[in-house]
Amino acid sequence: MLEYVRDAVARSDLFSEVSFVRGCAFRHLVADAPERALEDLEQKVWPPPRGHFHHQHWYSLCVRAEVALYGGEPTGRAFLADEFLALRRSVLPRIQVVRAESNWLWGRLCLLEAVSTPHRRAAALREVRKMARALEVERVPYAAGLSLLLRGGHDSVAGDRAGAAQHFLRARTTLQGLMGLCAAAATYRLGQLSGGTLLAEGEAMLGALGVRQPARIADVVAPGAFGAG
Repeated sequence: MLEYVRDAVARSDLFSEVSFVRGCAFRHLVADAPERALEDLEQKVWPPPRGHFHHQHWYSLCVRAEVALYGGEPTGRAFLADEFLALRRSVLPRIQVVRAESNWLWGRLCLLEAVSTPHRRAAALREVRKMARALEVERVPYAAGLSLLLRGGHDSVAGDRAGAAQHFLRARTTLQGLMGLCAAAATYRLGQLSGGTLLAEGEAMLGALGVRQPARIADVVAPGAFGAG
């Protein structure tokens, strides 16, 4: 990635430079350095016409939301709500992958809120169900897998550990070969819910991807309630 950034800088290509830096900031969470991810947002300012929402803003929104998930920040959804609204009013949701990933991201923030804020739990879980259905409507395998991650997290918060385990098992199967990090997180959650060797397997899968803090990355990818049953 750094090679591409250097090339963009040499060509004075601000579009590519900002896109690479912000779009690849998740690597800092993998390395357990969330502060570095936020620093990347300040590295270069993206100056579009006022009132427009570009890919660079979407990348920035992803970074801030996933840093909030990594740190367990319960106000993440409320803090970022205006940016999600700006995204939805833009043309970017016409792109299926942006639409699907933004719905997944919003659903994950809702799960964090449901876990962290009991008086908001019912409303937050309604939003999670809404986002899961939206992902299912996309009718592509990766979106179906992301929907299963949300449904697993939803059931874990609702106290249905058996239902959550079934969703994570299906998510693991669906996402293998498509989204390795998500499949690893599903395995990790399945191990927390079902016991046996799956938790160690999930940790090993995440470790093989360079993840230093498996539990915290699982909180980013598949938030929910996973204490002792």
